[in-house]
Amino acid sequence: MYKVFVNDKPILLSDQMISYSEHEIYLFKNTRIDELIHKLQNTLSSGIYLYHPDLDELWTKFKTHFKLIKAAGGLVKNRQNEFLFIKRNGYWDLPKGRIEENETTEK
Repeated sequence: MYKVFVNDKPILLSDQMISYSEHEIYLFKNTRIDELIHKLQNTLSSGIYLYHPDLDELWTKFKTHFKLIKAAGGLVKNRQNEFLFIKRNGYWDLPKGRIEENETTEK
């Protein structure tokens, strides 16, 4: 199973057919991804359960609807052993951002 979030609402991608979910259930072959995203952004839907019998195929096809942006982040600590956090969109998070052309993703 894969979980992708649109804001705080999940899209659960699965190869397991279920008869009940707290989220709306969709079959991938009958679904437009842009419509699912719009639904999550503009309704009270709590999330979406998306089914396809082949999880690898589902994930591969699902990703084609999005542009990959390489990003990196890290844990920043000062000499007083304090950690740096940022508040973005009302949530505390670790600092991160898009990888620039001359940057690497070193550990």
